[in-house]
Amino acid sequence: PEELGPEFRAIASRNHRVLSPVAHISFSPSPEEHLDETTALLFATRYMEEISFGDCQWVLAGHDDTTTPLQQNRPHFHIIANRVRITDALVVTAWLDWKRSEKALRKLEKEFGLIEVTPSWEIDKSASSTGQQRRYKREKLEFEEGKRLSPPEHSIKVQLQEAINEKAADRPALPELI
Repeated sequence: PEELGPEFRAIASRNHRVLSPVAHISFSPSPEEHLDETTALLFATRYMEEISFGDCQWVLAGHDDTTTPLQQNRPHFHIIANRVRITDALVVTAWLDWKRSEKALRKLEKEFGLIEVTPSWEIDKSASSTGQQRRYKREKLEFEEGKRLSPPEHSIKVQLQEAINEKAADRPALPELI
């Protein structure tokens, strides 16, 4: 950090308009996979090219001191990048960076033959809140024990998402979908 900090600042100072010159990016392969250092570095290099950071300074650090909800080791990587490009001092935009990142990760998983991880928008799309999950489990148990006459229903949010997904499957025009 003592050596890289001044180098990052020197490049960032070439663009006086940038307010946030540093980007912190993290990615995690599937817990069932282990990326050796060489593969991780190649993956990160391709990833940075895909998200327009190919001409920027960056550092990769990996660690596996976290676990999944199933208590599996969860290796993951952090990239600290200078958003100011070395070549022309222009800034890599942060606009919709998460979307570019997800697309790049899915593409590179295929390119490197890695296990495809579910994109965050797929996970977030149908995730019920903790309270909704608890209520569903409680109502299911009550139904199974005969303390409830009808089976539990998923939250309104999940029901709406399922209905929209079903109607949107054939890709109708927006007025038809509505």
